Order: sequence, then C-alpha cells, then structure tokens
Amino acid sequence: NKDRFETSFPADFIAEGLDQTRGWFYTLSVLSTALFDRPAFKNVVVNGIICDETGKKMSKRHRNYTPPDDLLEKFGADAARLYMVNSPILRGEDLIFSDKGVVETIRAVILPLWNAQSFLTTYAAADGWKPSVDLAMGQCPKSGTEMDRWIISRLHTMMDGVHKQMENYHLYAVVPVILGFIDELTNWYIRLSRRRFWGKAEQSAPAKLSADQISAYETLYYVLAEFTKVFAPFAPFVSDRVYRNLTDGLSGVAESVHLTDIPKADPALMDAHLEENMALIRRATELGRSLRSKHQIKTRQPLPSLLVITRNAADKAAIDRGRQILLDELNVKAIDFSSDEAAFVRLGVKPNLKTLGKKLGGAINSVRQELEKISSEPAKVAKFLGEVESTGQAQVAGHEIRVEDLLIDRGPKDDRLVATESGVTVLLDTKVTKELIAEGHAREVVSRIQNLRKDSGLNVTDRIRLSVVCDRDLRAAITAHQDYIFGETLCDGWEFTAAIASNHAVNTDIDGVALSIGLVRA
Repeated sequence: NKDRFETSFPADFIAEGLDQTRGWFYTLSVLSTALFDRPAFKNVVVNGIICDETGKKMSKRHRNYTPPDDLLEKFGADAARLYMVNSPILRGEDLIFSDKGVVETIRAVILPLWNAQSFLTTYAAADGWKPSVDLAMGQCPKSGTEMDRWIISRLHTMMDGVHKQMENYHLYAVVPVILGFIDELTNWYIRLSRRRFWGKAEQSAPAKLSADQISAYETLYYVLAEFTKVFAPFAPFVSDRVYRNLTDGLSGVAESVHLTDIPKADPALMDAHLEENMALIRRATELGRSLRSKHQIKTRQPLPSLLVITRNAADKAAIDRGRQILLDELNVKAIDFSSDEAAFVRLGVKPNLKTLGKKLGGAINSVRQELEKISSEPAKVAKFLGEVESTGQAQVAGHEIRVEDLLIDRGPKDDRLVATESGVTVLLDTKVTKELIAEGHAREVVSRIQNLRKDSGLNVTDRIRLSVVCDRDLRAAITAHQDYIFGETLCDGWEFTAAIASNHAVNTDIDGVALSIGLVRA
C-alpha cells in the first residue's frame, strides 16, 4: 500500500543493530528511493554487537549471558543501562559485556551521585537549612565564591554539550560528558567545599548560618537538582529518586523529575576563562597526587614544598590563585613557582623509532642528530619542548615532527620527584623532619577518630570526649597538635589512660606504634 508508506518516509531517525543493516537499512533505502524518490530516514543510530567475555556473540542458543532479570535484580536497571550507553556499542562497535563492568558503573557513577545528595541532605538537616521553591524549580542562586561560580559554569557547559550532541544524534559522546561532570562535582567541588557546610549549632537549636554556608547550600542544591533533570534520560530511576529526595516537602514543584523539562544552558552563567583556570589548578593537583601515589607517600604525611613550573605568566597566576587548594590537597607547607624548567629538570628528547621509522626511513638519522644537538643545550631543549607540546608539532632537520613522534625524558636534577602534563610540571620535595612526621601522626589520629565516630553511630554535630592509650612519643606528637585534632573531630577534651573503659573503642596503630582510642558523647 503505497499511500500507507508515503507518510512514513523520511523518518527522523531509525535505530538498529549492526547485524540487522541488511534487513532494515538497505531495505528501507531501496523502498523509499524506488517508491518516493527520497531518503527513508534522516539519521541512523547503529549499535554494535554484545559479546560475552570470550568475544562470542550473546545468544539465546548459547545462553552465554547472565539472565537479564537476575542482572537487573542484582545491580539495578540504571547501572546496566549506563554501562551499555557508555560503551563502544553506541559507536557501532562490539561490546565485551561483563558483570564487573556494571559493578564498576555503580561504584564510579551511581554511588558518587547518591553520596552527594546524601551529604547535602544530612548537613542541611543538621543545620536546619531548607531550599526555596524557586531554587528547586531552577532559579540559579547568586553565588559569590569562585568555586561556586565554577561548578555552576561547569553545569551549564555540560548542559550545552549534552544538547549539541543529542541534536546531532551523537549519543556515544553524551554520557562521557555527564560522567565527567559527576567526577568534577564529587571529587573536586564537594571535596574542596566540605568545610563550608559544617554548622556550629547544637542539636537543640537550628544553626545560624553564615553567608558562605548559605551560598554553599544553595549552589550544591541547585546543581544537584538541575543535574537530575539532565541525567534522567540516561538513569531514570536513580535520577528520580534523588530528585524526589531533594524536593520532598516542597509544594508547587513537579512530583517527578520526568515531569520536568531538560534544562538548557544559560550562556550568562558559563565562564570559559574561570573553567580554564580551574583546570590548570586541578592539573597541578592531580600531578602532585600521582607522585604521592606512585611513590607510596601517605596523603596525611605533610611534605615540605612543591615547585610548580609553567610556561607563561598567565598560567602561573591562575595556579597561584589556587595556592590554598594545592596546599590543602597535596598537604605541603610551601609552594614556589618558576618558568625556567631547564633550571630544575633534566630534559632530553629522542626520536620515536616506532612512528618515525616508517615515515622517514633513512632520513631518520638526520632527525636523530638534530635532536641530540638540541638535547645537549638545556635552554634550547626547554624551548623546543615548549613549542612541540603546545602546538603538537615542530620542524626538525626539515621534517615535520609531531609530539607522538618523540620520546621525551624528564628527570629531576636533585632528589625531588617530578611529573608533567600539558605544560605544567611539578617537583615534590619529600624530605620530612621530625616535626612533619609528628604532624602526620596527628592527622592519622584524626582519621582513626572519625572512623570511630562513624562506627559509633554519632550524628555529624555530636560533641565527644576521648580516652587515649599510646606510648610517650606518640602522645607528645598528638598533644602538640591538640587544637587541630579537637577542631576536626568535635572533641571537647581527652585523657591519656592505661586502659580504655568506653564501649566505643578501637585498637589500632600508627606506623607500627600501638594506639587505643575510646569515645563517649560529651
């Protein structure tokens, strides 16, 4: 029936599996062209093939898969959905399906989002803060701090990216943008803003919040509420649950996130310069963290200093604005800056034979000789690396050389640790004094007390008193940092005893030195 089909072509889009293209893609193309002389569809979304862990296509005949009902019952529909949407399958490639991948999605995506709303609601209840209806309906708060303006800008930049990719049917490019935002929200904004949420009220009275606390609450609430609306098509169940938790008790707002519109980006709230500057600060921080992790240096152990090397004054000024972030996150006592990488770092560059051998053949010898000459002069190699790493290419002995064609060597000229990425180099001084070791022990004590508070079921605002059993040296270390420990743990006082009588206690150690802590509510 030609009339019946004529209204169906062209369809806005069709979605099909790669193994079904003959049955749909070509058949519909032929029919629409032959009958109506126009395309059958405007867009095609093709998914790849789902394979088991051995690479064999999943099928009912082989039964080489976890039954879907069991998978959803154990891990939830959102986790399975996100795992597949954020996979090669949406690029028309094969997916080696693994239950472990679904579990990793829960750990990396769903739990961080859930913990973010739990963090907000827990502290809001303790401080007596409540959101307004306007805030819940998407009215952006007036945020004064740079960190608040940054996360709001990142939210709207993410929204802009999601809409653009969705309009182009690039579904495979949408989820990485959303997941990257969850990481920025939980591992950067909340991590760095945590202290701003600490109220000072007792349980018997609501807190008198400072302007900065109110700004922090409003910003985090706004970002989470708006994010659930963007996230809803990809994780419909957890998005709706988080949205309902955030809007519980508010009248005049939609009962479900699926009854709201997906918000659109507001260009007035997007600050590309602020985002670039924060990216520099975060890059320097991640480099320092990677050095600690690689060399197994505990984060709680304070270190003397960090040297940050940048190529230009603008980058230095941006990172310097985040000086306090670096000091806190990397637990260092001082930060210095330089733009002269060659003065502190041993630099060298060689040809990457795997790539250049195929491109240049025998001409690679002239490139090798030129690179050896460049590497022999510190100032010259630093300038060369600055050019090739910023532009991605350079001319060497008359040949165009790309950054992947080079093997770049960086090593410290002293006993500091060095790491570099995208124009930022950091050198971490790891020599510790007795005083720094003692401060590290105090930080470890705080960690043990906080874990004990959690295990004892205390509220976040509960004050405590402690009893401690330890040797003389450890006692001296933690006594020297008593004010810090009291402030971090809401402790009103402690006593050093020969035995612990409290029901809430822990026996542990710090660097092999025995420590026992008892806790009671003050």
